[in-house]
Amino acid sequence: MCGIRTLLPVRAGTLIRLVPPAPFATTEALVTKVFLQTHIVRGGIWLGGLAPLVVLAGTRRSLSDRAGLLWADMWQRFGFVALISVGAVLISGLWLTWQHIGSIPQLWTTTNGLILLVKIILVLGMITAGAVNSFWLMPRIALARHADPAASLVHLTLGHFPKVVWTEVALGVGVLTALTVFNGSARVEATGQGAPPVDPGLSTAGVVLSLTLAASLYASAKASDALARHQIAAHA
Repeated sequence: MCGIRTLLPVRAGTLIRLVPPAPFATTEALVTKVFLQTHIVRGGIWLGGLAPLVVLAGTRRSLSDRAGLLWADMWQRFGFVALISVGAVLISGLWLTWQHIGSIPQLWTTTNGLILLVKIILVLGMITAGAVNSFWLMPRIALARHADPAASLVHLTLGHFPKVVWTEVALGVGVLTALTVFNGSARVEATGQGAPPVDPGLSTAGVVLSLTLAASLYASAKASDALARHQIAAHA
């Protein structure tokens, strides 16, 4: 836990130093700063929120069976915060990836590209762990809560759920570790040139992709709720 607390501010400070200084020469520089800050803040909320919760869940031996209801509410509420953070991290990450990657092969033909590829794989792993929580554990928690078996609810919220969250935390620490050695742009490393100016077509594609991503995350949240209701109805 102490290592995570130490690594988060150190990495945040390193990333903040990469932000272009004001005043901004172009609108793209301003957009890059906004997305970079969003990436840092929302990523910190995502990982920084998971780590303390999963550590607190380790105190389950000193809690009563009724604590399961409290933790069910906590996981559900944080799940909403995490969903927003995931959306913000992915959308800002798309922009930042385009800034640093000019073509797919640069992900494995350049040093910075390889580091970014490792980060992408780790983030996808975190999202997968989150999907397990949303589509498998949360419906089971909702069912146990509806049936009111206190021991089962504690087992799910303070047993199974934290194990998956620990996976997210471990992958998140891996992301931070990868970023500590990320320095520069695969575009520059491969071609000696930075990202080209953004044209209207690229801007439109970016907006459409961002809206599609936001809609898919919203649909995922609704699907998780629908799955929970279906399980409750099936066992009624």
